[in-house]
Amino acid sequence: MNLYFLSEITAHLKVDGEYLGTVTKNLIVGKSETEPKLIEFLPLIADFSPVYYTPYSTEVKRYLSPDGLLFLPIFPPKHSGGFKVLFQRALQSFSGQITITVTVDNGAKLYVDGAFCKVVEIPFIPSDFSAEIYGDLLAVSFYKKKTALYIFRLDGTLEYFDVVDEFQISSLLTVEKRYKNSTLTTIIEKWNLSSPFSLIERVDKKEKDFFLLPKQMLPLAFFENAKIGGSIKEISTPNFYQKAENLRGFLGKILGVVPSPKNEGEVWILGENNLSIASLSLKNGLVDNVFIEDF
Repeated sequence: MNLYFLSEITAHLKVDGEYLGTVTKNLIVGKSETEPKLIEFLPLIADFSPVYYTPYSTEVKRYLSPDGLLFLPIFPPKHSGGFKVLFQRALQSFSGQITITVTVDNGAKLYVDGAFCKVVEIPFIPSDFSAEIYGDLLAVSFYKKKTALYIFRLDGTLEYFDVVDEFQISSLLTVEKRYKNSTLTTIIEKWNLSSPFSLIERVDKKEKDFFLLPKQMLPLAFFENAKIGGSIKEISTPNFYQKAENLRGFLGKILGVVPSPKNEGEVWILGENNLSIASLSLKNGLVDNVFIEDF
């Protein structure tokens, strides 16, 4: 059977003690008569810890594929210095004092105490942070290569969380998210800050137009944009677009999209627990339907 390996972060790969090279966002393929007993993913970026696949692993996703198995590591942030308080700051709100504490110990956590109490995990070890009160909202942001942004209502409700590239808070929250996908998509969102906290507008910009991509890349670009909430209107027929507005919700959480190594024009969509095979139907160069089969 074929063994497929994929990683969002470039990593060295060892399978049952044999070094197979580096694994990236592009699939690499090995062959085996049996399932490996141990797979080691050793990230080249020092911010993340190695992960290991065994039959009992929770840090590596294992998918059945049409002709074998696919493995996708989920790297935790690295911190080997033991428990440490990284940052601490006190703010004054109309509901009373709020103390913000950031700690690291096998990952980073945010503790909010005072007017309300909350503990949340931070997706990376931050190098800096900021915290501001905006009326009845508390915004806490953590910086590394990207920004993890949390916005709480002062009653403790977490109104917003995402990893973004830029944000601005005035009468609205404006965030910008940039993706290194086939179309180099940038998504700009505007959010209403008053209750109910809600999305007002989402627009995107693509450095690479759908219509300028090679035809064989279109399924990958289409589902990559569906994954992140990018616009697919310009590449869809009017009838299909009306049906496809909820495609992202239908697909659920997507961990990865890769071209099928078996059939041109198909992509493999990696969900939380299963792999799906997806393809497009075109009419006059526009997407008229999608076909998705859970494997």
